[in-house]
Amino acid sequence: MKFLAISILLVVSYFSSHSQENKSKTFKSSSTGSINYRTNITATYQYNENLVVEFFGNFRSPMRDIQGSSKAFITYSFAIKKLICKKQISIGLTTTNPFNKYVDLETTQAGQNFTFVNDRKIPYRSFGIVFSYNFGKFEFKKSIDDFNEENF
Repeated sequence: MKFLAISILLVVSYFSSHSQENKSKTFKSSSTGSINYRTNITATYQYNENLVVEFFGNFRSPMRDIQGSSKAFITYSFAIKKLICKKQISIGLTTTNPFNKYVDLETTQAGQNFTFVNDRKIPYRSFGIVFSYNFGKFEFKKSIDDFNEENF
């Protein structure tokens, strides 16, 4: 039994900021705005009754605010799991960012007579073994139609 499930989440936001500075009774103001977004993608592929492959990806757009800007970044994970004992136990291998040693989070701040660049390299690459055990079964006691009739 082969089965593929894909889930995509997209979050979009708008940031706007305004600042005002009083120097020697002369007002100086500045403002900035940007559209920021991030998306998550999850995919699960059940190859057969006992073998599952999973992927998770996350992308965040470049961001800009009153203090500066930051670059976009991406993280992703892969997993392969073997289901045993009537699918109550799974054992598998997982990896996160296997092709990149670091997630590079660079921010830039600029003002009058200065520019500051902070380049953080976060070690994010990982490899692991996954074990999970499911307790009991999750069952719906009522159908969706029963639920809708009671509430409407």
